[in-house]
Amino acid sequence: MKFFIALLALFLLGCTPSSLTLEKSQKLILNQNSKEYTFSDRVLNQEKMRFINIDVERYEIQNSSSKRLFFEQLYTETNHEWRYGSVETLKSIFDVYNSNTLYFSATLLLIQFEIEPDKYVNILAETSGTQDISYIYGFSNEEYKKVIKDLGVEVRESEIKKAYEVREPLTKWTQKHLILFPLLQPVFRRGSF
Repeated sequence: MKFFIALLALFLLGCTPSSLTLEKSQKLILNQNSKEYTFSDRVLNQEKMRFINIDVERYEIQNSSSKRLFFEQLYTETNHEWRYGSVETLKSIFDVYNSNTLYFSATLLLIQFEIEPDKYVNILAETSGTQDISYIYGFSNEEYKKVIKDLGVEVRESEIKKAYEVREPLTKWTQKHLILFPLLQPVFRRGSF
């Protein structure tokens, strides 16, 4: 019995759930390690897209320093899940030239994508599910370093490349792209045919 109690305590204390959500009040909030970080309080634009087995919600938001950021939430239908891990899925969505993972945990991903040679974009993603992914991109390096510091994450500053200012969405959402680069697979359920 003590073993099960210890195992349950280890499970509950060892997991650090996170969520990156846009609330109805238009605040974009990251909950991580019992801390709350607000990235935005103003939505400039929103777009909802529906593809075969994937729903995409894209928001253009403005942060406190009047910079534009882009936030996207992806949802799969209940009978599908992501074919690849978080990094590979995001690389396909952004059509990346190169990538640099700065930090990765079970629930949080900090990564830089090289969209074109010497053209980097900073991304923070919440990756705790197999059927949904939320991410925000477009941070300046100063903002990104502050987020990294506030999260208490260890990243060498020399690894962070100079990011450019994102003025429009960078993700590639077309039916053609999803057919050429399938992101989903059926959920395998034990005991089913």
